[in-house]
Amino acid sequence: RDNYIKKYADPDNTIEFSSAFGGYKFLTDGTNNEALTLTKQGQAVFPQDMTVNNITVGNGSSSSVSNTALGNDTFNNPTGFSNTAIGMSALKSVTTGEQNTAVGRRALEVNTEGVDSVGIGYSALGNATGNQNVGIGRSSGSELTTGSNNTLIGFNAQPSAPDVSNEVTIGNDDVTYTRLKGNVVCKD
Repeated sequence: RDNYIKKYADPDNTIEFSSAFGGYKFLTDGTNNEALTLTKQGQAVFPQDMTVNNITVGNGSSSSVSNTALGNDTFNNPTGFSNTAIGMSALKSVTTGEQNTAVGRRALEVNTEGVDSVGIGYSALGNATGNQNVGIGRSSGSELTTGSNNTLIGFNAQPSAPDVSNEVTIGNDDVTYTRLKGNVVCKD
């Protein structure tokens, strides 16, 4: 570990560093002297999630280093990989689900095993548990539950039924006019 700077802990749960960068002191969790390592390059390396201004940053209590969490109450100890959760309670319930992206508070909140879904916006796909769903906009797809391969775009854009699959919805029930520019091809 020659590329790391010497560290030591004292009884008041601080770690002091002495290096060419100057002296540093960081609080530890009091049980693990490896709570933080400062490399010679000046990088702080944390072996677990950290909290900054009451926001969790890390992989969200996940055993997979390919998961990314930014926000409180994200993930619930998932074993799935390549999930990204940004926002409070985003992907909160995911367990074995993989390759999901949730951006916004409560986005994909109850998805446990679904794969390849994207929810962007407050509560986007918040109740969806199916696969390959896309919800863009606040509450888009929040009424979808078990359906798969759906695309819902716009504020409160909802599917025709909670369990529908293979459907595209643009806009909500208040939309009175829809414009599509260019050539539109309809196929049966």
